[in-house]
Amino acid sequence: MTAQHELHMTSERLHELAPVRTHSDLLRSFIKGLEELTNGGVLSRRGRTWVAAGVVVAEDYHYQDSQNRDRIALRFGSWLCLALALKVSREETRKALLDAVKKHPLI
Repeated sequence: MTAQHELHMTSERLHELAPVRTHSDLLRSFIKGLEELTNGGVLSRRGRTWVAAGVVVAEDYHYQDSQNRDRIALRFGSWLCLALALKVSREETRKALLDAVKKHPLI
């Protein structure tokens, strides 16, 4: 796996960087974006992962929240950061996503 395909960002971390809504709201927005990309034929879903051209671009995982409840979060890389930065309306969230792309460029 090369640097551009690393899943370096998580929805938990993004929520920390741009805490304008709940993590579950953020996750719903990301899942909706992933579904739109899947329905458009850009991604395919394989179990807990989303794949583009044979490369995993996102995966879900379980974690325990502060109240010990089992929750789902997403791990993703620059490809999805860029795709969703074009979709999100909150400036803080868009900036956090684009900062991640700058740190982990696609090229």
